[in-house]
Amino acid sequence: MKTIALQGLVSEVHYQSVVRTVRRMTQSTITRQGKKTLEVSGGDEKRAAKYLECAFHRGMVPLGQKDDAGDLLVLLVPNEKVEKVLTDGALGELIIFRTEYKRKGVKYDPSKHTQIGIFGADTEKATGVLTTASVLNNVQWLQTTEFYSKNNRFFTVIEMSSAADRNALQGKKHAVRKKIESASQTVIRAVEEKIFIFSSDEGRRKKAVEYIRWTISKTFNLKPEKIEKRSDTILVNTCHVVLPKEFFNLQALQQVLLFPTPSGVCLATTSPLALEHARILAQKQIEKLAQAPVFTSTAANQKSQLPVGTDTFLLTPKELSHFTSFRDSQPAAAPIPQGHMVVINNVLYIIGTHQYRKTIRGNLGDWLEGFYRDGTGMAK
Repeated sequence: MKTIALQGLVSEVHYQSVVRTVRRMTQSTITRQGKKTLEVSGGDEKRAAKYLECAFHRGMVPLGQKDDAGDLLVLLVPNEKVEKVLTDGALGELIIFRTEYKRKGVKYDPSKHTQIGIFGADTEKATGVLTTASVLNNVQWLQTTEFYSKNNRFFTVIEMSSAADRNALQGKKHAVRKKIESASQTVIRAVEEKIFIFSSDEGRRKKAVEYIRWTISKTFNLKPEKIEKRSDTILVNTCHVVLPKEFFNLQALQQVLLFPTPSGVCLATTSPLALEHARILAQKQIEKLAQAPVFTSTAANQKSQLPVGTDTFLLTPKELSHFTSFRDSQPAAAPIPQGHMVVINNVLYIIGTHQYRKTIRGNLGDWLEGFYRDGTGMAK
């Protein structure tokens, strides 16, 4: 059990907001003893105590690199914006406070800027301050905030001096930016001549940087052998056919970027399931147009953290007419991480992990047995 002393007067609204947030972050029990003392027990007591001390500290909280366990974000905010930032952050249920963060090489003018510290349950929660519109206007926040580092655990910044390139990321309904965000599973914002990429996963941020450059510059420079070695790309031979524009706008491809290459079309996404689904859709579309089999490189799936494969079954028209009853009784599609099913023409594609496909195959066999049991072609 740890005891925390409250410094000065704390409003009931502020107190309740902080305690609720710390409880959620640390699973600790927080009990108020009198007006100026808090007791912390259970859960992550050490982290809970740190958050409470910072949240209820009067004045600047002295912090250093030793206080950062991967959950701290320090921003430099213009003095005239400090109160609004603190208020909005508190309303967003974040541990947000003034700090004096000491780090080698960091200098600023206290008469112009104030250091603001933010603790989150994890790095994604901290970056949520910058990306959740319900808490803060993220563009305004970025425009009035200076960052200590161009590259850290929360975000990556790339320079983009061309106004045309920046506008491409902020085009009609932000369609291009949203497509890159979905494919890389990051959050992207363009501010003045900088592109901010938010994610606690450095690998995803690096992929987003590549996707942005491939999309904006319209120069895709990966050779087929490099495409095959990556876990986020697959090369589909287009057989010298041109895919129609309607194909690129399919809802099923919202998580996938498509880049033309001399050898075909490259599909790119950090989601293994979306990649496999896109491969099937592209293959069927090209086979239809070219009336020829399509070669697909699937080496990427073997290197993925979530290996996926595909099983196919040809369904008769009678089976297909009643297939909805089977599909609705199985795990849902995209939200389930292990896999999903898609029917193209009369072919059922089971896309997913080995265990998922094994389970669906078994269930499909049972369903078909019951479907034909009484000889009428109707499931009981």
